[in-house]
Amino acid sequence: MRTIFTLMISVQLAILISGCAKLMGNMRRDLDDGEQEYSAPVIGGRWAERGFLAESMPEAGSNDEYYAAVGHSERGPASTGYGDGISGRSWVAERYDESRRDLYRENGHQEDGMVSSSNTPNLDPPVKRIYKNGSRATRSDFIDESQNEGSLWAPDGQTNYFFTKNKVRGMGDIVTITIEADLIRDIGLEVRRTLTPREKENELMIAQEKIRAKILGKDSEKKDGNDSLATSSSAPSREPAADKKKGNTGPNTSFEDEPAIPTATLVDVDIAKALELKPNDTMMAEIIERYPNGNYKVRGTKKVLYKNGYPRLVTLVGVARGQDISEEDLVTSGKLYEYRLEAIR
Repeated sequence: MRTIFTLMISVQLAILISGCAKLMGNMRRDLDDGEQEYSAPVIGGRWAERGFLAESMPEAGSNDEYYAAVGHSERGPASTGYGDGISGRSWVAERYDESRRDLYRENGHQEDGMVSSSNTPNLDPPVKRIYKNGSRATRSDFIDESQNEGSLWAPDGQTNYFFTKNKVRGMGDIVTITIEADLIRDIGLEVRRTLTPREKENELMIAQEKIRAKILGKDSEKKDGNDSLATSSSAPSREPAADKKKGNTGPNTSFEDEPAIPTATLVDVDIAKALELKPNDTMMAEIIERYPNGNYKVRGTKKVLYKNGYPRLVTLVGVARGQDISEEDLVTSGKLYEYRLEAIR
């Protein structure tokens, strides 16, 4: 019984070892000691390899001998399949014969294919050059008339340039944002959102005084204009000043009431004028992301003083095009795309 068991184990090990050896042989052909058979290489064209890989190239003979020298006798060139089937010639062979006729132009052409200098003292060039008259190129032909023509010299024509500076920035680089009037207005709106109750009350009082002064000023100007336009025909209808002092209340006496003044709301509050921020001020920003199309996402922070309350820390996040950032790393706020503001006390 033990002998049978040992025999079975030996047979299984032999099968396993032979299978592993066959698997390794398939994976590594260099481990196989037997002779390998390789398929013939694929050839094509009229002059495929041309016998230069052979040990000894025949000096003369037909094309079959040339291909037989490199082991390609089992098939001809790929172009021979396009022959007419009668003459056995292909379109490549016909094109070759035409080229030979163009080469020698049949001037002194001998039967062996050579040109004799005695018959042809002046041999024409083998290439037929075709010339045509045209205007000579001038300096103005190489100058771009517009910057948007997509030339290698045009700074605005494309994304990448060859003859212009193309500075690539990365994450962490610092750029300077020039603040414009539109950004100041938006910062004022953001600061207004963070007003404390006391600051809001002060701003409403200031806005109410401005509205009152504006309405009373217009009303006084209107009265002065009506007095200057008074004519002599309207003079008799006026009451004398002495009668007014006596309290005369005749039918021609009129008393104008003070105009109604509306109540100020947050819409009337203008925070931008209370901020110590003016156009052309700068804000330092950091590049936090670079997009594949060359755009940059920047984030800047600036401390803005508020005259009627606590200062604010304003944070700006926006996207700027690479070509809008100058070589000095300057970009205006008007060039930012879809920026977001946040102000905190």
